[in-house]
Amino acid sequence: KKMSALPHASHWNPKHFIGHTLQLKWFISKYSKDMEKNATRRTIQKGFEIWAKQIDISQFSLVHKCSTLEFEEAMDESNADINIRWEDGAHGDPYHFDGEGDDNENVLAHTFYPGYKHSPLNGDIHFDDAEKWSVEGAEHAFFPYVLVHEIGHALGLQHSRSSLAIMNPHYKNLPMESIRLHVDDKCGVNWNIAGPTNW
Repeated sequence: KKMSALPHASHWNPKHFIGHTLQLKWFISKYSKDMEKNATRRTIQKGFEIWAKQIDISQFSLVHKCSTLEFEEAMDESNADINIRWEDGAHGDPYHFDGEGDDNENVLAHTFYPGYKHSPLNGDIHFDDAEKWSVEGAEHAFFPYVLVHEIGHALGLQHSRSSLAIMNPHYKNLPMESIRLHVDDKCGVNWNIAGPTNW
């Protein structure tokens, strides 16, 4: 199974930045039918923490200021930059979900890049609710890894060709505590926020 981003990769509006710090708010607008709400919310908090805590590159920071990310849960959907929803099939955007499936082309989720047509969908993450979701893995779609990947798209990152990168389009069945950003993921988000470097 794979995860999908929607064209094109882009940057957040300057109003979300203080220097090299990107500040974003998230909100769960519609929960999965498979996972308990508190467990879902805790997992999402941890997913954002992975990006906030793991993007530093020690060698890179010696010659170029690393970016920092700050995430906060919004009080409601209207105040969120990233709205997270579970949806079925046709759900109000141009990209319909394909339902539950086991093949490699089955799409589990999609995310709208920050600059998507300057619409309210910017940065939003949608999961296919026809899939069977679990924070524990087993035979269901393993939510933690898919979540961390989709957050990368919400930050403006495209898919990576590296098989070790979180941003590779095919997901791995890893628990949250085992998920590590690859240097490709770290370089991508630092470049996207702080700009290119000769490092």
